[in-house]
Amino acid sequence: MEEKNEHTAAHYSFDTAKMGRNVKRIRDAFSAFRDDFRIAYSFKTNASLPVISEALKLGLDAEVVSPYEYGIAKKAGFPTGRIIYNGVIKDEATIRDCALGGGMVNLDNEEDVKIAAKISAETGRPIPVGLRLNFQIGNGIRSRFGIDVASPLFDTARKLDGTGFVVTALHCHFTAGRKIETWKKRVSEMKKYAALFPNAKRLDFGGNMAEMDGNDMMEQYAAVISTIKKEHVPVIEPGTPIISDAVDLVAHVTHIKEGFVFLDCSASDLGMHAGSDWCRIEMRRSPDVMDSTRVKVEGARLVGYTCMEHDVLKKSFSATIGVGDSVIFRNIGAYSSAWANDFICPPLETIASDGT
Repeated sequence: MEEKNEHTAAHYSFDTAKMGRNVKRIRDAFSAFRDDFRIAYSFKTNASLPVISEALKLGLDAEVVSPYEYGIAKKAGFPTGRIIYNGVIKDEATIRDCALGGGMVNLDNEEDVKIAAKISAETGRPIPVGLRLNFQIGNGIRSRFGIDVASPLFDTARKLDGTGFVVTALHCHFTAGRKIETWKKRVSEMKKYAALFPNAKRLDFGGNMAEMDGNDMMEQYAAVISTIKKEHVPVIEPGTPIISDAVDLVAHVTHIKEGFVFLDCSASDLGMHAGSDWCRIEMRRSPDVMDSTRVKVEGARLVGYTCMEHDVLKKSFSATIGVGDSVIFRNIGAYSSAWANDFICPPLETIASDGT
């Protein structure tokens, strides 16, 4: 493939139209069952400004997990009432701002519970909060997140409900739980615990949903979640299905040595995709590079600009390529730029376009 590349530095190429199509498909899946659902975009998946700005335009809520993410959601223009505040590293100031501003703070631990009760006491009224619950869904993992439903803290939260604060939402989120069987367990458990909290009218099922490429998983998720009572508003917090295929990493060859092709980015820019065998790679030939200067490489490593030997983006790469040609890592929108850093060079820019 040969085409003119107007961007000469490595960058993330963000297709806003693809993101819009992904959001539409999620909405269509849930609209087939009910119209009162809410979608919150998971900031930790990709919190670059162009991406979260597009999430705001698309009418999504913001799901954040730290004071830092809470701050960038506010800075990007998300009203507090459209922010869901999760995570284990909240602080009192942001809990207070979110809870009193109409956002949803999901309490995760004993310190969160104490802070919420303190704010309620100071304001003279129980503030509305959510509880992140931790229960077994059959995925073989003992989670460290949320309030274990078998713990004394869960009993304490039930006793405080209505006096220390008002539980208006229940929340859950699980790692390694994308299969529909685990989602059925997730939903059935949330239904059971919702009966214990009469004011919990919002049931937030978190994220960890499969990508939507060539399957009907989103439609299956919607069908399962929509079995909750009509009085409960369903909430989901997807990240990967929304942004994964909407962002590519475009890098350029800076030089070639035997066994190595050097790029103007680093493995950290690929995040969880670095070194993986399943990351799809394409080459774009620059019209400014003469064919006579290109060399054939077999099983070469694609490596980054840092001084670290483990800075490897791809362990085995074969092509006829030259200095100035581009290497494109497709569909890496989830957990790529979110893991990047400013070691040696500044973070890559995310450049948005509508895909045309």
